[in-house]
Amino acid sequence: DGDAIIEEIAATELFRRLAGVLEPIEISILIGKLHDKTDAEIGQGLKLSRITIWRRMQAIRKKLEGHDALKGALSVRGDRR
Repeated sequence: DGDAIIEEIAATELFRRLAGVLEPIEISILIGKLHDKTDAEIGQGLKLSRITIWRRMQAIRKKLEGHDALKGALSVRGDRR
């Protein structure tokens, strides 16, 4: 749900920073990962395939690499299927 994403983004400085780097769908995926959901669980909620979630996580990692303000954000596991 887009409104819930916006609320979570606005709630913390980290998510305000993420909003400038990631697409809303990528933020939703990252939130799912932070809630320790598998790729399949996240995909089910977003109506995306597990492999799409995995690919998006690869894109998220690439976007966040070297981003000083977001160091530590890459530690989210992306291998749970």
